[in-house]
Amino acid sequence: MKHIVFMTQAVVEKNMVEKSEYFSCIRKHLSSLKDLKDTKLTIKMHPAEKYINEYKKIIGSLKLNAAIIQKGRGEYFLETLLDSADVVIGFKSSTLNMTMMLGKPIITIGILDGKYDLNEYYFSDKEDRSVLKIAQNGDLFNAVKKVLYNRKFRAALLKREHDYIKNAYRYDGPVYKRIADMIVKVADSKLPIEQQNNNDANSKSQSDSYNKNVKSDKILIGKAPLLWFFAPSINRRMSPLSLENCISTTIYKKTFMINEKIKQMASRKVISFPNYDVLFLTFTNCVSGSKAKHFNNLMPAVVEKGLSCSLLVFDPLSSLSARKLHSLDNTVYGYIDYVDKSKIKSQANHIARQMSAIIEMTPEKEIYLSSEMIYIVLLYYEAIREAIKQHKTRILVLTGDLSILERCAIAAADSCNIRVVLAPVGLGFGITDYPDLRNIYMAAFGNSFKEMLVKKGAYKKNIMVTGSLLYEDSIKYMQNKTVQRK
Repeated sequence: MKHIVFMTQAVVEKNMVEKSEYFSCIRKHLSSLKDLKDTKLTIKMHPAEKYINEYKKIIGSLKLNAAIIQKGRGEYFLETLLDSADVVIGFKSSTLNMTMMLGKPIITIGILDGKYDLNEYYFSDKEDRSVLKIAQNGDLFNAVKKVLYNRKFRAALLKREHDYIKNAYRYDGPVYKRIADMIVKVADSKLPIEQQNNNDANSKSQSDSYNKNVKSDKILIGKAPLLWFFAPSINRRMSPLSLENCISTTIYKKTFMINEKIKQMASRKVISFPNYDVLFLTFTNCVSGSKAKHFNNLMPAVVEKGLSCSLLVFDPLSSLSARKLHSLDNTVYGYIDYVDKSKIKSQANHIARQMSAIIEMTPEKEIYLSSEMIYIVLLYYEAIREAIKQHKTRILVLTGDLSILERCAIAAADSCNIRVVLAPVGLGFGITDYPDLRNIYMAAFGNSFKEMLVKKGAYKKNIMVTGSLLYEDSIKYMQNKTVQRK
């Protein structure tokens, strides 16, 4: 019996696709799979998805022989599931790269095509050519049948995938050790002479350093244009909170501000300031106890090499993790009492008025360029600057660069003239639109990604091919399989 694994995505929760459109697409394609004989279907939901009942309704009405898995358990659960598949179906996802590493054929459904420019933030053109891709309303039945039963086509597809993945991703050993070496190397390197005025930069607030002689969208926070903080979210049509139940943008903005205020009230004020050479920025949904997903091996490796470090934790704008925030020692919110909130509020109001006069507003921009959202950007930008200053930090490490909060951190670090090491765990690479990349160091997934970054303007000397922390478990799984075969 052939095993089909369908990897779904949290595109509804991220406001990338309307709920009705998404589940209509799911129903259409699951209905087509009903006619395949001698197959079993496993639907693996993304952990961020919340509409499990919608999948159950569809499966029940179609009378499909299918299992739904929302959250897997046990070591190497996902790797074992994918390795058991004869074909894997999905949307744009980093998990599909893991599938390629395991040597499994992939069919992708273009539900995100035309929603936003994937190539702006993703290395998607070569990847799309390496897999079997069908349109949102395409013929999944015949695509699956072809992959399962046409040996020649299947072999050619697997070869394309292999040729892509071996050049796009490095997965030949412990990624965390290579990134730890990279962090140490960056810490030991000297700043250019014109950037060595670190103390001056730390002692002076820069949130008021925006260009007041406005002719376009050149209002700056630190070195970064204001629109840079919001560009990925606006272009990807992703709101920080769901707009589904909001009857107006005014109510939406009030709800958003209340959400952020609760986070600030729940978090403990930071009152001790040991020196941390390295701050690792992470999110509450990646933290368990004192450890953070993706940093479990990396942080001890950095400490072993003689650098002191700590986590610096944010809650995603779309979340409210008050209890977890209260349990943590070093959150960004713990530094807010050290910044001038009234001054920031005044600046936010002034900038919002300027932006509304020079920018044609869309519903998304009406939210992102509001005084409320600009206030949040300025507030967290200054709070991170305060953390860097108080702990005499030299390097900020991030696993992504497309969220508003991550961009606040990048701009804050650069304004303090410290280095940023970007070690992405997802597919996004938006950082090349930052105006000054001298202090940005990138841990590239593979040679293809390095070439892409250089073409987009990144400094070649600032890029090291390390592989991705996301696939640490996958690499171990494949190594264990190799040992067992021997």
